[in-house]
This record gives sequence, C-alpha cells and structure tokens, in this order.
Amino acid sequence: MKKTFYIIFYLLLFFSCNKKSKKNLEIDSSYLTDLNDNQIDLDSYHGNVLFLNLWATWCKPCIVEFEDIMNSKKLFEKDSIKFVAISNENINTIKSFVQKNKYDIEFLKLEGDYSYFDAYGLPTTIIFDKSGKEIFRTSGMKKNQFTSKSFIRKIKKLL
Repeated sequence: MKKTFYIIFYLLLFFSCNKKSKKNLEIDSSYLTDLNDNQIDLDSYHGNVLFLNLWATWCKPCIVEFEDIMNSKKLFEKDSIKFVAISNENINTIKSFVQKNKYDIEFLKLEGDYSYFDAYGLPTTIIFDKSGKEIFRTSGMKKNQFTSKSFIRKIKKLL
C-alpha cells in the first residue's frame, strides 16, 4: 500500500512538472515602463507576434545574444512582429546601456523579478502569437538561434 502511494505520488509530480503551459500574455501594466517612465501595457502588442527577451546588463550571454536578435529583426522587418527587451535593473542602468549600444528594439523596465514571466534564468526569450498566447520560449544563449531555419519557420507560421 505504501509503495503504491509513492508510485502514484511520483507519477503525479513528474507529469505536473513536465506539463508545458501555454499562457496568454497577461501582465499588469503597472509592472512595466518604457525608458521615459511611462506605463506600458503589453496588450497593446496584440495583432503582432511579440518577441519578448528578458535580459540584464550584467549577463554576458544576454549581451552576446543581441547581435542575433538584431539580425532576426532585419529578417522580419516587413512583418507584424515586435521585438521587446525587458530588464528589471535600475532604469538609469538600462538607459546607459541603450545609449552606448544603439540597438533598434524597444527596451522596457520591469518592476519586480523575472518570475513574473515564469523565467528563472537569463537570457529567456518568449514568443507570443498575434492574440497574445505564448507559443514557445527558450532560455540560455545558443549561437544564431534567432536566425536559424527552424526559428524562422516557427515565426512565419505565426505571421
């Protein structure tokens, strides 16, 4: 009887932890601001595919990944896809980074930690479809992951 209990317990634990949820893009706009301290509502991106990158200035893989993100943005410049980078660092730290690097994407400030997006490692990129439903996510930097044929195919299916 005790053995059966443990087997059922571990099976339930295993399947509940491996279940991938498809979340809708729902975030309280009071948690996000642009670099001018204006509140941003991610609902305003509905109708577009949203490429949402969680990053930090101290995260070396995050910084290296920006080149690939910029190359990906060029591939989709005529499409309805928005590229947004979100950091929870001090707004002046983010502004300084943006001024030095001149990346052509939207940078936002998150009030709180990345767990708000169920992200527990950096960099994390989350792709939302045009209705705001999370389609997939990736964590960690992989060389040319956002310009790979498989990534491009996934995005084109959403457009």
